[in-house]
Amino acid sequence: RDWSSDVCSSDLRVPELTDEWVQEFTEQYLPEQLDTVEAFREYSREYLEEYLLHNAMLNALAAKTSITGYNAAAAQMLISYSAQNLAANASYYGLDAAAYASRLGYASAEAYEQAEAVSYLNIAMIVNKVLADQGISYTTEDLDAALTDYLRLSGYADTYTVEEYKQQAGTVGMWIYTNLEYKYNLAMGTLEDRVVLTEAADADVDTDAEAETAEAVNKS
Repeated sequence: RDWSSDVCSSDLRVPELTDEWVQEFTEQYLPEQLDTVEAFREYSREYLEEYLLHNAMLNALAAKTSITGYNAAAAQMLISYSAQNLAANASYYGLDAAAYASRLGYASAEAYEQAEAVSYLNIAMIVNKVLADQGISYTTEDLDAALTDYLRLSGYADTYTVEEYKQQAGTVGMWIYTNLEYKYNLAMGTLEDRVVLTEAADADVDTDAEAETAEAVNKS
């Protein structure tokens, strides 16, 4: 969500960071209301540390994972999704898809779309392998509860119910949320206590999943 319209005044000046602003902002956008600037700063530090840690964990797992292929239906769905995003972003800058992809460093629009789809699939396959190896499962109720929080924190709680959001997101939107948001956080959270940080700030993740081949069947 782009919060710029919520936290900036019309002349784009950043509001003063006060206890009152923290209380109002966190009540609306965070899982729990914070009361002071110091509490907000501590929350922000912890959030950033977790974000960077999870990225490092994913990179460590990816480096030790061999992927032999992809589910064709999922791949085509994500290529189409990436093509739509590319066209929309290109249009915003007054460019066609090929020109915008070139600015992003890709040889063609098709190369960008395939790279994006592969990136999504790789993450999904890794996190699904981790959850399977660790014996972690979830129910529809668990996912719906997470979606309820997601809608509130994204500012859409007054716009959609969970079921309405699922319909609006469609198959591809729910695939992305389930695999790249919900399952990703579930998998990384499960492995956090196994992380060993080195001096180079890399994350070495101890899990039985890392040395095995990730199979190319994604049933999510």
